[in-house]
Amino acid sequence: MLNFFQYYLYKNFNASVRTDLTITSSYLIGVTVSYFLTRRFVFNLKDIYGNWIMYGKFLITNSLNYFLPLIIWYFIEYNIQEYSQTFFNIVNFLIANIIFPIKFLIYKYLIFKN
Repeated sequence: MLNFFQYYLYKNFNASVRTDLTITSSYLIGVTVSYFLTRRFVFNLKDIYGNWIMYGKFLITNSLNYFLPLIIWYFIEYNIQEYSQTFFNIVNFLIANIIFPIKFLIYKYLIFKN
């Protein structure tokens, strides 16, 4: 999807803007598909559409996946200029596995509450 956006859909945009548009578009499409799938298959809701407020909360919650790693890596790279690939993978694994249960609890008790 990224290649389609970057090299076909947004090919006439300036390169600096094109990359930002590509990342943002793929993020929004991914989160939107995830919203419908989560409603249907995780929480077994019959109405997969919900409402705009619920979608907005879902979108904000999923922004944790985007912003939290950036913030964490900003502080890590500020203090450690060079690190190994193993360190990189371990930190990303920890970030993902800390974010996932937090997001699930937010989904369950704040967004898709019955």
